[in-house]
Amino acid sequence: MIEKIQYPDEFLKEENIASNINILWGKAIPILQHRKQLYDRYTRKNDTSDVIVALEFYISTIASGYFGGKEPQYKVKKINETQKGIIQKVFEKMFGDKNNPDEFQTIIDYITKYNDNGSFFYDCVKDYINTGACYGLVYENKDNEVVYAHTSSLTTVAIWNYQTPSQKIGLLRYWTENSNNGGLTIHLELITKDYKKHYISGIETTTINKDTEIKFKEQESESKSILWNDLPVFAVENPDGLALFENVITLIKKHEQVIKNNANIFQYNDEAKLKVTGYEPNEPILIQLKDEEGNIKYDENQNPIMVQNPNRIKEEKTVLNAKVFYTPDGTGDIDWVIKNINDTASENHKKTCLDLALMISGVPNVTDQRFYKRR
Repeated sequence: MIEKIQYPDEFLKEENIASNINILWGKAIPILQHRKQLYDRYTRKNDTSDVIVALEFYISTIASGYFGGKEPQYKVKKINETQKGIIQKVFEKMFGDKNNPDEFQTIIDYITKYNDNGSFFYDCVKDYINTGACYGLVYENKDNEVVYAHTSSLTTVAIWNYQTPSQKIGLLRYWTENSNNGGLTIHLELITKDYKKHYISGIETTTINKDTEIKFKEQESESKSILWNDLPVFAVENPDGLALFENVITLIKKHEQVIKNNANIFQYNDEAKLKVTGYEPNEPILIQLKDEEGNIKYDENQNPIMVQNPNRIKEEKTVLNAKVFYTPDGTGDIDWVIKNINDTASENHKKTCLDLALMISGVPNVTDQRFYKRR
């Protein structure tokens, strides 16, 4: 069970984080490794199976295009005088007198204009579908513009507190650098509502897993205070830690197995053996191995070494290529030894696995003609 990272607010306090950063990294590693496994299922780049039908890629592509094809539109709602009066009566405070909705709308339009809103939203949707999480960073650039940037869920994890509902209290990012000695140096960036800190591993490593012992040291010269009075990050994590296709991986494997089984049968039949009855070859299948002087060669147990008879191979090729084959009596026959396949049952099984995988994922089969007829 991949759970989200939760700690009390005090865990990330600046006076406590020096002793807690290694604990935090240890909690993040299994989550990030699980997401890496999911992403590998999505790409299938490192899969060495004989048959690969990347339904994970299909499911993610269709769902990402559907959910992330058009970025959200933001519009500030104006409150009329009647609504203002009700709010004032219920909550005993004025609303909307000092805040002009048109000003807010202008600011929002300006921010979304210089940010690549569509690309950011699509990248977040794609990450969430493939790994069950997505993240973004919010910062102010040198021109005092508010910028939000996507950060990969393969290298990022959020930290939550125990409130109901739980609130984000931090964001942890990591990256690696190749060292001159051929190892890896791990960098961590921790962001809270109060600070941003940079840590670096003191010991180089060649692998990154939960058993790797790493001690992180803060790069104090790169520490910064956060002046937003809030955590400047965007984070969405699936409560169950699931990718969209994760529950149907077994069905995808079954679908591939049916195709592989059929391919194996076709391969077997393509290289089928010829069965001949009523005919006895003239040459034996095995003969004794002899040296250049014609002496029989023996193994360590003094048994004659037997090898395939080249004359038998020639005889079998002659029989196989003959235009007419004769048997000594009327009981002889010649035929191929093949495996029969129930094509209808095989195709139905394959289609069932495909339909169930797409149904459980909530993704339509856009190649099915019935899909277009229903539309």
